[in-house]
Amino acid sequence: MGDQASLRDTTKLPSTYREHRMVDLKKDKKFAGAVQGLFVLVTLVAVGAALLLELPLETSWSSILTISVTLFACLIYMAVHEMTHGVVLQMLTKVKPSYAVRSPS
Repeated sequence: MGDQASLRDTTKLPSTYREHRMVDLKKDKKFAGAVQGLFVLVTLVAVGAALLLELPLETSWSSILTISVTLFACLIYMAVHEMTHGVVLQMLTKVKPSYAVRSPS
């Protein structure tokens, strides 16, 4: 409990933390492209699996509507997920986080 209290009001990492790797997607275009490519690949595999497995198992919706609703639900989930990170960060550091949606390129 004492360790949590000491971290509660700070915006700095403990002195024992060491940087492993710095990633700057604006400067490292090759890495940024790899991240975007991996995202597209995972998305295509997921959509392909859903179509091959005929998911959802039963629906009266068209495939395009089902895919659209699923993608929209994923976007909402990601936004809520990231906002949860921000709320917890604000509770621990007492610093109001900023949120932004930007194109990775």
